[in-house]
Amino acid sequence: FPNIVALPILIFPTLCEFPVVYNAFYEGGNESTDGEKYKSCVDESNAMIFVYFFAWNLLYWIIGYPSLVEAGKKKRQMKNDSLSATDPHNHSLDNTFNDEEPQVKTA
Repeated sequence: FPNIVALPILIFPTLCEFPVVYNAFYEGGNESTDGEKYKSCVDESNAMIFVYFFAWNLLYWIIGYPSLVEAGKKKRQMKNDSLSATDPHNHSLDNTFNDEEPQVKTA
């Protein structure tokens, strides 16, 4: 998870050095200097990165993690059910030793 924030924090200031990028981020007037546009681009990109990171973490731990755990439990249960059905030592399916005494017919 650390690269979700670390790489964009390193990459965006470099990208913001290009006029096509900092002009796209800047919402101020045309009288602003390139330095102001660059600072605005870096500030906005950092804010977007952290908002994304916090939102993603909240959604992952609130929704994603429980869903993954539940899926793992279902898969394990399905595997256990299929193994118990084919297990030769499964006593519920093994009729070798019944509680009933065998009946012998005498003629």
